[in-house]
Amino acid sequence: FDVTERYLTNLAFVLSREGKFEDALTKHRACLRLRLHRYHSIEKWKYGESYSNIASSYLDMLDYNRALEYYQKALLMQRKHLVPTHPARATSYYKMSCVLQLLGELDSATYYARLAFKQLQHTSVSHSRINEYKKRYDELFQELLTQRIQAFEINSMSRETNQ
Repeated sequence: FDVTERYLTNLAFVLSREGKFEDALTKHRACLRLRLHRYHSIEKWKYGESYSNIASSYLDMLDYNRALEYYQKALLMQRKHLVPTHPARATSYYKMSCVLQLLGELDSATYYARLAFKQLQHTSVSHSRINEYKKRYDELFQELLTQRIQAFEINSMSRETNQ
């Protein structure tokens, strides 16, 4: 972390806590521009970190589609530039799961929650959030199952009334 990057990132997080989401987004974007200018080869994984921070700002502003877009960009950079077992990938899957649930896309949310949990299972170190990720997956899966059972029951009742 360069001093300027650290300053911009920390300032953005402070601004977010103060509810100044647009200002935080501006700082995260400035950090990304700095990184795009500075890192041309070996440290491109840092782009993913910036994309994730930008996504968090959009999430704070309740712009779920943009948040999802930037979490996807973060994941793309992580897949390209980090080892397959890196825990940052699990964090991106987890955050995407949260956003997808907010968008009402329970199937996809469950899928990414499962990926987050599986990813942490394959990391080379014990990760403190593995139980949290497993719990989220279990809860989403249960919610999805309940939703499908209800849809099946409604369809069955509808067919019975139409006969």
